[in-house]
Amino acid sequence: MKQARLGFSLVELLVVIGIISLLAGIAAPIAYKLREEGKRTQCTNNLRQLGNALMAYIDDNRGRLPQQTAFDNPKAWFNVLPGYLDMQPMNKMVPTPAPGRGQSIFVCPSEKVSFDDVQDGAAMYFSSYALNKYIADKGIRFANIKDPSFFAVFVETPNGRVATIDKDGMSTLVNAQNSFRHGNSANICFADGHVGSVTREDVMAEKSGIKWEEDDQDVK
Repeated sequence: MKQARLGFSLVELLVVIGIISLLAGIAAPIAYKLREEGKRTQCTNNLRQLGNALMAYIDDNRGRLPQQTAFDNPKAWFNVLPGYLDMQPMNKMVPTPAPGRGQSIFVCPSEKVSFDDVQDGAAMYFSSYALNKYIADKGIRFANIKDPSFFAVFVETPNGRVATIDKDGMSTLVNAQNSFRHGNSANICFADGHVGSVTREDVMAEKSGIKWEEDDQDVK
């Protein structure tokens, strides 16, 4: 009578290990992509909330967009907008949320800059997003914006230290690695409150339609 074989042969074990390795190799990129998509979605939600708060602020301030950027100024955009979301202003958040030190709508989950990289006078301020520098400089009204769906208001920044930024500050090669942190794309909140995903090429190209400024003579 032939004795039944127990266990697996070496060849069978190697085949099983090979199959498991193959499946793991297929699953790992898919898991990474799903994780990154989740981070992109959270970033989009952060900016969408800021956009909703912006719309409420505009309604309460005779059409004006927030302008101030000093950390302790209660009218600074990062201090005044959280109130519309039942949140504390940034200058009341202790410690200031940052990667590795808490989350908030000001922190993109794909942010690569840690709070340890922030030094000196900027140490209390941290935001993955910044206000279009033109808005801060000019103090414009919503009525001055000819096409709100293409006018950039809040954008992702190359580091957590800047409260305002312009197209070049976001898109220079040295900065683009972190500004465009979602698979070579970044999220922008436009003046109508919607959030769009753009590439560095989109931002730099005139034909993209993204606007950062309005004609000065139209700003009152």
